[in-house]
Amino acid sequence: MPIALDEIGNVMSEKNRIAILDIILKKKEIAIRDLESELSLSGTNAYYHISMMLKAHMIKSRNEGKVVLYSLNQNYFDVVIKHLGKYTK
Repeated sequence: MPIALDEIGNVMSEKNRIAILDIILKKKEIAIRDLESELSLSGTNAYYHISMMLKAHMIKSRNEGKVVLYSLNQNYFDVVIKHLGKYTK
């Protein structure tokens, strides 16, 4: 999986996206309407943030009937840590 460190910075630079990641970490999976209510976001705004994170591969989605559930892509964060590790040596 290719990782662009500048893309990570762009996605992680917005407090709502950090809040979304924290919620998903806590709940394991969440539907967009639940994000809307938890963060007081409009549907369009919530979907904008989710779309950015999906494009960056930070999160993944799965369908459960008519509902789309979002979860963290653990492999993505493992690769990010590996790439950032070169700066600690």
